[in-house]
Amino acid sequence: MVIKDKTESFRGSSDEEVDGYHHHHANSNSKNKNDDNVSVDSFDVQSTSGASAYSGAPSTFGGKDHSSSTGDGSDSPAALVRNEDFAVRILRLLAIILLLAAAAAAGSMMYIFTSRAEQSSFERSFDEIASKILDSFLEETAAKFWNARTLAAGLNGVMDSGGMNKTHLFTAAWEELSEEARLVSDVNAVSFAPFLFDEDELRGFREFTIDKTDGGIPTSGPNPICNYCGSQELINTNPDATIEIGGIGSVSCGAIYGSGQSGSVSRCEFVLEVTEDVCMCGPPSPDEVTLPVRTTLEGMWMIGDDGLAVDDTTSPPWNPVWLMAQDGESKSTFLYNQMSEPERRRVLNGLIKHKVPSFSEIFSREGAYYENYAKGSQGELVTSLAFPVFELDSDEDLAGSITLELYWRNFIPSNFPVDGDLVDVVISNTCGQEYTFRIDEANNELDLVGKGNLHDTKFSSYVKSTELEKYDDAVRLASGVSPPDEDLDQFCRYQFFVYPTQDLQDEYVTDEPLIFTIIVCTIFVFTTAVFFLYDFFVRRRQRLVMDRATRTGEIVSSLFPENVRARLYESNITKSGTTAKTDDDDHDDNNNKKSYF
Repeated sequence: MVIKDKTESFRGSSDEEVDGYHHHHANSNSKNKNDDNVSVDSFDVQSTSGASAYSGAPSTFGGKDHSSSTGDGSDSPAALVRNEDFAVRILRLLAIILLLAAAAAAGSMMYIFTSRAEQSSFERSFDEIASKILDSFLEETAAKFWNARTLAAGLNGVMDSGGMNKTHLFTAAWEELSEEARLVSDVNAVSFAPFLFDEDELRGFREFTIDKTDGGIPTSGPNPICNYCGSQELINTNPDATIEIGGIGSVSCGAIYGSGQSGSVSRCEFVLEVTEDVCMCGPPSPDEVTLPVRTTLEGMWMIGDDGLAVDDTTSPPWNPVWLMAQDGESKSTFLYNQMSEPERRRVLNGLIKHKVPSFSEIFSREGAYYENYAKGSQGELVTSLAFPVFELDSDEDLAGSITLELYWRNFIPSNFPVDGDLVDVVISNTCGQEYTFRIDEANNELDLVGKGNLHDTKFSSYVKSTELEKYDDAVRLASGVSPPDEDLDQFCRYQFFVYPTQDLQDEYVTDEPLIFTIIVCTIFVFTTAVFFLYDFFVRRRQRLVMDRATRTGEIVSSLFPENVRARLYESNITKSGTTAKTDDDDHDDNNNKKSYF
């Protein structure tokens, strides 16, 4: 009988209490004794599972006065459950905070480390690009001075071999002599002009030029002009027509006309014969201005107020162009006095005073001289390199100047680094000028951005530049001389600056740090969601168990008086304390039990 098994544990109870218990139970459940047994068994199962789930609850009943099994005292099961629930909530909150803190820390570290890695890569790449560009600018500067120096030495050789001086200097091979300098330095024009310091030198020079050209038009070649049109007022009107010349092949009328104008034709009579019925001549079109080409009989000239050539009226020193080799469609610029042009005059005066080669300031090919005579590449930014040519056996007496007209567009080597087109290049000089360029990598040119330092100010702190001393060293190494320290401020000395651009930064600084950070945070958010889901199911299970235990407790409270319930709880505590015994000990204990029925 189940009641007998339950009452076995009431060893300290009097027989009267047990009899009273059975009498009360019998009266309360006289209709169905089997139901009594099921109810008590049910209580035994639930109280045991309750002791397992809430290990602290049953132990509080040992040796204490329990006023109510469902009371709200500090030692009651309900109070203990509330305390446990509060502790669980605190732990749950701490777990959430830790997960969020870990997500923030991991995301921040991921973003910081990847961002720094990209920024470091960007800065390292820019440093390499800037260093190569700056080195190339200094190398190009030195190369141009080297070419001018070589040309000056060649001209001194001509003077020495022909016993010439500055007023009687001529070579029919100027085109060939200056070709390397033009090609290597990539310049538009290379010229030699004597320095004439007084009227006697000017008179001697003029007589020499008239004698050399028979009072005609000077040419850059060894021969006089050969114009199959018969007059300088007429031009070729069918330049694309071709003539078959034995031993040469097909030659266009335009090419023959240009060669004749430059003095490159040695057999003018033959040219006049073969072109007579093929190459046509006529006046220029109405929109093309026809300018007279000055002869040596007319002498040295400058640009007048109307933009046309007029007799030079300036004071000495003079520097008239005599030997000229140039590209483009230029009219003759022979005997043009370079000292009449402000931009050239400044650098030439420095050459006269210090006997030191230098760059001029930056100027544009604009104005009447470039529109009407030195045609081609109008509006291009250029600089003149003036190099001294000395009289034989002298380092002080200037014979003249070699002038290289340098296009800044072409001031670029052929081996610029990768991504060199993603930086701003600023060219500055001590004459107070600044121009900003971008590298056109496809055409290997410098594209003008504008006048001034127009780099993105966001990247000002990244600037890399050459030092003025480096420029002076490059000039000194190439030319063999350098400006005296006390007169450095009188020269246009150049500095080169390189700044990164947003395009370059975008090549290295990307959205990947943000993407990686979002991925890491997403992983932690997923982990937190799994934690919440797990916590939800655990709490739901606990509620189900708690609801069943509560209902069981209510059933027990309705069936048993309070003192019996206390005895039953103590019985369960006693039973829980003996579960660690061995099977033999349990067998001995059962043999020693006293039966009350």
